[in-house]
Amino acid sequence: MNRGFAIALAIICCLAAFAQGETYKVGPDKDYKDLSEVADKLKAGDVVDVDPAYYRDTVVLRRSGTRDKPITIRTALNNTTTPLDP
Repeated sequence: MNRGFAIALAIICCLAAFAQGETYKVGPDKDYKDLSEVADKLKAGDVVDVDPAYYRDTVVLRRSGTRDKPITIRTALNNTTTPLDP
């Protein structure tokens, strides 16, 4: 493999990884305890994994995703991941 190709491939891989959003973990034993703690951080392509629990929280999402990069909020229940209803 020539050096130029290797550099181009490395740049593409970095950009692809950067293009994907962040994944936030929300739950009683996670970095974020409530969805409201991540709501203002969310941007297109981000994913929020919410542990099943009871949350007394009011959440206002001030940004939305795009058609190609939606903001996804989902919960893991019984070892499966299920999107939350809007």
